[in-house]
Amino acid sequence: MVTQTIPDRPAPRFRGRAPFVALVATLLLFGPFYLPRAVETLYHHVAIDPMSLAGLSVAFGMYFHSILFSRPASYLLAGGAAVALLLALLLIARPGRLMSALLSLALVGILAVPWAYGYQPAVSPAPGYRMLVVTQPGLLEGVTKQAQRVAEVRPCDYSLLGWSADDTLHYREECKGAVPQVKAIAPAREEQPRVVERSLPDVSAEGKLSAASLVRSPSQVYGPDGRLVESAEAERSGIQIKLRESGLASPSGRWVAVVARHIYGPEDVIILSQEVGGV
Repeated sequence: MVTQTIPDRPAPRFRGRAPFVALVATLLLFGPFYLPRAVETLYHHVAIDPMSLAGLSVAFGMYFHSILFSRPASYLLAGGAAVALLLALLLIARPGRLMSALLSLALVGILAVPWAYGYQPAVSPAPGYRMLVVTQPGLLEGVTKQAQRVAEVRPCDYSLLGWSADDTLHYREECKGAVPQVKAIAPAREEQPRVVERSLPDVSAEGKLSAASLVRSPSQVYGPDGRLVESAEAERSGIQIKLRESGLASPSGRWVAVVARHIYGPEDVIILSQEVGGV
């Protein structure tokens, strides 16, 4: 009896349209993460009206794309599935050189999203000051929080409770679907907050002051040629909106805590200090 040998070759379905479909799906799902930086670069070289049909279409698409990825599970699931699919196509389908290069480029693009689409708080430190973002997310969480900023989603609210005598800030975190927590951080000794599991120690919330002069707003406006330009007036008005309440100075006067927020977007607890000397 003669045994027929079946050639060792990939399944036809992998050699057909699968690589092309995977590329298109990757571009539609992960390409928008690179749009903000690309558009910003374009505005510096080409005069484009942001209120044109093309500009509004990009903003409209980014809004719904951000809603899709405003949940951590959505981003992790989509990213993991896309990486697994591209690797399967590269290893099993064995496409030609051009398609392999395109699939590899798409894979790198997915993995590089956290660096290209990282989250930035609503304010930056003024010259001469340092800023510790207590609620700064990690790389993967930063993608979701940036998407929440674009989609105008605020998952957590923060309230400053006060400073203890040893310059430890205590604040309350209330996130949707989670039990409210009290957290603490000593900026002189810690970079990450910790959950306060025992009763709240004696804290003081009497050192209130205006923190508007300690921060800057990255607000930008469009000039008549469509390019992005800085506006001092927009910056001042933006700060007043983005600082939810007055700053709270520590007992030593070295630190100032404040809650900053993107308009209709995420909030952050930030701590400011002078680079030289005290506040």
